[in-house]
Amino acid sequence: MTPRLENGLASVINLSKDSSGNGSGKWRKFMYRSYQLVLTILRVGIGLFFLIVGVKKSLSVDRLEADIIRFDIVPVGWEWLLACLGIAVEIVIGVCFLFRKMYAGASLLGLMLTGCFVGIFVQGWIRGLSLSCNCLGVQRDVENYFFEVTWRVLLLGVMLLLFRDANNRERVYFKPVRLDFSDVDS
Repeated sequence: MTPRLENGLASVINLSKDSSGNGSGKWRKFMYRSYQLVLTILRVGIGLFFLIVGVKKSLSVDRLEADIIRFDIVPVGWEWLLACLGIAVEIVIGVCFLFRKMYAGASLLGLMLTGCFVGIFVQGWIRGLSLSCNCLGVQRDVENYFFEVTWRVLLLGVMLLLFRDANNRERVYFKPVRLDFSDVDS
């Protein structure tokens, strides 16, 4: 082997040991950075997904409103409001994920939105409704219901992972103050 190749292999092999010979050091740092890279890719990808889908849906609110009417999930007259609110929330989540602003709140909102969407989708499947919808901003026919539900549940899993990441790393921009009302007369 050439010395250059030997040095390269030695550095890969020695990733698992720090200067004291323990098995943590560089390998742990490498794994942490890899995990953070995967989370960043997921965050940006989901942010783009929500932003693109929200913009596509905003171009055809009437089709989304028709799907909400067909799924019969809100009282009559509230369909347009729910469609507009859903579009606005998707766009806000996408922007927050892309720019990593208000990441914890956006991940919670995204988790709730995705959970509700999966719940509505599954109850529609159970009720025997056609799941063909304008859910992704494009009207399409659903033929394989198991696949459609499975990838939405996987999206819910990714949102759970991003929510966990946001709550482990989010900075608090204010100092919490504990108020003492023990002196107040009742």
